Amino acid sequence: MMSRNAAGLLFAIATSVATAAAQGSQPAWQLLGQIGGPTQAVAVQGRYAYVGVGPRLTVVDVSDPTNPLEVANSALFSDFVRDIAVSGTYAYLAAGTAGLLVLDITNPAHVAEVGSWTSPGFARGVAISGTYAYLADGPFGLRIVDVSNPAQPREVASAFALQNAYKVRVDSRYAYVAAAGAGLLIADLTDPANPAELATLTVPGYCYGLDVANGYVYLAAGWQGLQVVNAADPVRPVLLSSLPLPGWAFGVAVANSQAFVADSLKGLRVVDISDPQHPAETGSLEWVRAMAYAVVPAGNIAFIADGLWGLHVIDVSKRNQPSRIGFFGAMAHASNVTVNGSLAYVAAGFGGFCVFDVSDPANPRQLAAYGNGQSYFTHLWVDGNTAYVTSILGSSWGLHIIDVSDPSQPVQIINYTPSIMQVHGVTVVNGIAYLGGENQLLVLDVSVPSKPVEKYILPIQNAFGSFDVPIQVIGTRAYVGLNGLSLVDITNPLHPVVLGSFQPQNGLSGFAVQGNIVYVSHGGNLSAVDF
Repeated sequence: MMSRNAAGLLFAIATSVATAAAQGSQPAWQLLGQIGGPTQAVAVQGRYAYVGVGPRLTVVDVSDPTNPLEVANSALFSDFVRDIAVSGTYAYLAAGTAGLLVLDITNPAHVAEVGSWTSPGFARGVAISGTYAYLADGPFGLRIVDVSNPAQPREVASAFALQNAYKVRVDSRYAYVAAAGAGLLIADLTDPANPAELATLTVPGYCYGLDVANGYVYLAAGWQGLQVVNAADPVRPVLLSSLPLPGWAFGVAVANSQAFVADSLKGLRVVDISDPQHPAETGSLEWVRAMAYAVVPAGNIAFIADGLWGLHVIDVSKRNQPSRIGFFGAMAHASNVTVNGSLAYVAAGFGGFCVFDVSDPANPRQLAAYGNGQSYFTHLWVDGNTAYVTSILGSSWGLHIIDVSDPSQPVQIINYTPSIMQVHGVTVVNGIAYLGGENQLLVLDVSVPSKPVEKYILPIQNAFGSFDVPIQVIGTRAYVGLNGLSLVDITNPLHPVVLGSFQPQNGLSGFAVQGNIVYVSHGGNLSAVDF
């Protein structure tokens, strides 16, 4: 199983293992495919939303905003997509250590990378004006790249090269940069090959995003909410007003005398800026476990890139009452995974329990999702046509027993709340489920999945509790990740007995059993234990 909190799902193989072993070297791993990851960026053009999902660009048809439909995914990039700018038939991506990526979107159903430029820093934001891309390159400031030939982007200049640039907007002949703790940076782009650094203005907070309208700059300033700057004189910008917000402002976009703020845990905030000196919040929309990173308004719709959920489609026609009318889900985390034939089953954190077709590992395809948003799904076991999935937090925590006879339509058999409350590991053998709690092993009869019956609770001393309890059953022995690693005799599965334990000093990370030897990972070390 994969480690908890992996960003998306990876598929890899070890190549030339025998050769590598013979030569005493490490096997070579080749990444075959990937799916999911945090949604951090969105751009909209016409009927399509271009969404950054982990290390890919996903194209979503939003012509019917109540039913967004996935159209295509790009190839896998080497880093996550942080920002997107669309111009004509090209999409320009700021992709962290991968720098600037240029994709041909002439046919949105078949997007393809045509060019790239590896920046010296960490690409966080991008804006397009004419034949130039302006890249907010993290600790290397603003980079100016000639994209007149999209297949061969080339840098022509830079500005504020020692500042930490998060996002950039270009308005007329000026570039405005949200520069973290440095605040707002302004450069004159009359000659893009020779930009002039005009001004630096420190504002309260930490500037993650910005937008520009009618001579004013609106800054998403983290814990300091929305900051409004009068930049009518770009050489002498002046902080005009501030508006505290309840969350952590990551992104802002301006349209029709309104500022739409992606306020992280507090969702979307709508702000009246008809009087920039006195901005006033007029409406908001919050949702469970929000992580709003970016917002793009388009008419009466606002599109929100949410790191944990995916793409929210919000009706903002009523300023005081925005409402979600559509949603495109993207798996942000893969807590644990098990594979059965051509199917991969994933406990996907807040993304629920997901089923993927991996018959082509290079192009995994999601078939279904269950329980999205109800709880945080952590561990799973699949036994034939039945899946046993554990969850914590939320409204439906416990053990979910699910019929997966039709992988495209998982159906809940029962959501069972065990007496040990939180469950942090599960294994099922011969109609018996072994559930790992914080300091006990629960034996549950699931021979009739719709009517689970608790048979025994085995206390296992565990000083600090555990939120990840791996369990492996081999014959009449159960190896349980409690009290370090405990060996349990299950000759009579309804009355298990602890035979002994191994307690590594640095805590248990994982284990594998081969014969009577258990290989235990702990604190960066590997021990072989003879039980």
